Amino acid sequence: FLLAKDKNPLVRTLVAEAMGSYNNEETRIKLLHFIETEKDELIRAFAISSLGQITEKKDDISLLLDFVHQENHLIIKAHAVYGLAVSVCTLCTTILSNLQQNNKNDIKYIATKVLGELLSVYENNNNIVLNHLSALLGKETDQVNKNLIKSILTDFDVDQNLD
Repeated sequence: FLLAKDKNPLVRTLVAEAMGSYNNEETRIKLLHFIETEKDELIRAFAISSLGQITEKKDDISLLLDFVHQENHLIIKAHAVYGLAVSVCTLCTTILSNLQQNNKNDIKYIATKVLGELLSVYENNNNIVLNHLSALLGKETDQVNKNLIKSILTDFDVDQNLD
């Protein structure tokens, strides 16, 4: 993480983006510091979305939500929305996955049904969140849709033949 202090903004941007791949408390703390101290808005934006990729903590989700509601810079707001979406979907998937492990069939059924509903959000190509997410990522909606569904299905060892 020494490169997070590099003078070159491109290097700091790449570091902020890469930090979203390291899900541990040290990275989380460094991202929070990065968000607080970085002056370059694009770099802060990538740090914000990276935080969303690695956290399920209530305080961090509240911080992302604050950026969504209060931030005037549109790039930061867009990255906060992305981070919030990833964080909340990950949290919901984790909770529902744990519920699927329950011995009671009615709880398993409900958890599986709700997971199906969560997937259906991503299956709808007209969904405004998916379209904005696709634009943010610079990819076609269909490809983002397939990638999101595949990543969720992978967690549950479900056949992923979507092509």
